[in-house]
Amino acid sequence: MSGGDGPPPPPPTVAMETDSVASGERFSPEVLGFMRLAIDQAKLALDSLEVPVGCVIVEDENVIAAGRNRTNETRNATRHAEMEAIDVLLIQWQRTGFTAAEVAEKFSACSLYVTCEPCIMCAAALSIIGIKEVYYGCANDKFGGCGSILSLHSSSSEACISSKASQVTGYSGLNLDLRALILPVESSHAFAQLEFHQGT
Repeated sequence: MSGGDGPPPPPPTVAMETDSVASGERFSPEVLGFMRLAIDQAKLALDSLEVPVGCVIVEDENVIAAGRNRTNETRNATRHAEMEAIDVLLIQWQRTGFTAAEVAEKFSACSLYVTCEPCIMCAAALSIIGIKEVYYGCANDKFGGCGSILSLHSSSSEACISSKASQVTGYSGLNLDLRALILPVESSHAFAQLEFHQGT
């Protein structure tokens, strides 16, 4: 589908942290388990003196890719956890011989679990590739692209992503289902460790 094939899908309901707490929404043990795997990736990033952000990509309840921030290690500011995980899959699927349409179909069946709200760059990339849903552990009040600063997951951001890019990739994006979830013990522990490392 190209960006001009009919109206864009309706924007998803964004469950921000306060909404989740207020509504009493509970996440399944599977969702919490995948988020814990993302936290494990964030801990690996922290151990490598990176900003502690990690993620996993899940298809059919199986982790198919993982990523952690590697911006310092690679000296490349684009090597965020989400981009690392996406690249693992793109390389794997390219080697398998998938067409662009098959890659788009695969991503549309995947969920991303990430410890921190995707930044504007990563949110745009996730929207373009058409990933089904994103779960994140905390808001990103400096660079958040999923509601904190910009809302690239909603149809109001259509102008931010060119229709040419959507035509090339074969899907329209802009229909992310976002869910913020809070894991206060692990999250506060990871950030407490970061504070400790920065203070020494």
